[in-house]
Amino acid sequence: MYVSIEELRKQCNVDFEEDDRMIAKYGAAAERFIERRLNTTYDQIIEENNGVFPEDLEIAILMLAAHWYRVREAVSTVSQSRVPYGIEAQITPFKKMI
Repeated sequence: MYVSIEELRKQCNVDFEEDDRMIAKYGAAAERFIERRLNTTYDQIIEENNGVFPEDLEIAILMLAAHWYRVREAVSTVSQSRVPYGIEAQITPFKKMI
């Protein structure tokens, strides 16, 4: 994983270990989801970024995993709206146009 369980826990505002397995699943799923949205691979991005995984993508992974941790159902009774400069803003500079 590109983000640690400690980073995920902190992003989720969790200070206990009981949910670590679920939080790690959300983190792994967020990594896969974002990589697919980029139309490239993380390996290619790291290569283009002098061997470093971009912090912007780490933030996007943390944001998405924390969102999925908090909102565990596919539907909501509460009206939600997209946050400006959120996940899409973090990953757009790394997207490959196809």
